Amino acid sequence: MVRYVMAAVVTAAAVWAARPAGIPPKASYEKAFCAPIWISKENPNAGAKKWGGMGSGGGHGRPEGSSKLWLVTGGRGGAPRSVGSAGGTVTAFDNDMQRVDANVSAKRGSAVIAVATANPGLYTLYYEEDAVAEGVRCTASAKYELVYGRHGDKVDLNLAESTALPFEIVRVKESDEGLFTRFFSGDNVTFKTMAGGKPQPGVALTLRTGEGWSKRVVSDENGSASFTLIKEYFPAWNEFDKRHEDRFVVTATWTEEGNGTLGESPYEKHRYVATYPGRYFPEPSSYKSYAYALLFGTAAALLTGIFVYIYRRRRMKPFTEVRFDEQD
Repeated sequence: MVRYVMAAVVTAAAVWAARPAGIPPKASYEKAFCAPIWISKENPNAGAKKWGGMGSGGGHGRPEGSSKLWLVTGGRGGAPRSVGSAGGTVTAFDNDMQRVDANVSAKRGSAVIAVATANPGLYTLYYEEDAVAEGVRCTASAKYELVYGRHGDKVDLNLAESTALPFEIVRVKESDEGLFTRFFSGDNVTFKTMAGGKPQPGVALTLRTGEGWSKRVVSDENGSASFTLIKEYFPAWNEFDKRHEDRFVVTATWTEEGNGTLGESPYEKHRYVATYPGRYFPEPSSYKSYAYALLFGTAAALLTGIFVYIYRRRRMKPFTEVRFDEQD
């Protein structure tokens, strides 16, 4: 018996040692140096259906004076995983770009951000980490636009292209956007890369969807880059959900040459990694197409049934009684 127990222990240890490098246990996952991080409205450790809900439009409702969000980073296979600790800083602004209370803490293996959301409007959150390794300074930042409110609230969203970080991604907003503006598959979304509050051209941006599709664009002379939100939702007729959400995250990387120090750590390059997450829904025409297809399919089945019934009725011969006179 002791021999079997020892063999099991040795086998378990071998399996643990052979696990893929850099993949720690789920509850204590730590991101690699200068890896992108972003903010999610759902905790992947809690068994969310998909990677965390992200981006503008993610905060409808009225929680008790605050909203809770999570820090995530790309894990094995690209699926996001909760960051196990938070060594950076978080700042948040309300619809009038006034600072509001926000903090970040580690709870149960997940970095959690809490932000005060008292009044309806657009809240902008920033999380930022700064570190030096092998002569490279990395500033990794995550931006999240939280639309907070409920039906009936009347507020003009702040649509200004304001910035709060040395380098960040700004989504170019439409003039008629409101609390419940949605993006749909097929829509074009435009972003700007801003450095020092001014457009920064020549920056590589990558949009990655929840299903793993990605596209890379370089910002033009105005710092602008546009993406088309592709359709990734193809359910069966009877399973179509017009409230289904697809997710994306935009990542921008920019490097500045130049010597400097961060604390007592010298560096020769300064690399910025910024993220902006978002979500979108199936285009309305898809819902109508599914509805029409279901209607036509039902009508076709009904007509087929009627035709078969009539056809069979016509082939039925009427009953005729025939009597034989056995005396003849």
